Amino acid sequence: MSKANTPYNKICLYCHNEFVAQKRTTKYCSHKCNQRAYKQSKRESTHQQVSEKELVKSSAIKTNLLLEEIAASIKSIETEIHLSLRPYLTVKEVGTLLNMSRTSIYRLTESGKLPLYTLGNRKVYIKRSDIDNLFQNPKTIKA
Repeated sequence: MSKANTPYNKICLYCHNEFVAQKRTTKYCSHKCNQRAYKQSKRESTHQQVSEKELVKSSAIKTNLLLEEIAASIKSIETEIHLSLRPYLTVKEVGTLLNMSRTSIYRLTESGKLPLYTLGNRKVYIKRSDIDNLFQNPKTIKA
């Protein structure tokens, strides 16, 4: 674009001072204001990119946590279904099913409330029906 025959009175977009421009498209009063405005716009775009990356990263973390929670709940449901279908369970599986420790399960078997079946020297099983019978006649607690 060439110089105009008449100069234009304009206001610098960076320092907001009035100046006389030779072209209609001139935005800044000097080369220095032009450089400073350029650097400022670059800084702002960099900060914007960083904030967008942080936003994407935080949303990805939230999504991953949500997916992990869903996967854990699905796994626990699958475990419960799997355990409910088997007629004999190990002590560990009974503990998982009843949300009790192995020690508590062994206490129930020693007290005679829950029968224990051994197969060989080490294999110990509990019938699923015996676990269900535990809850048929629950004891009431008086306050």
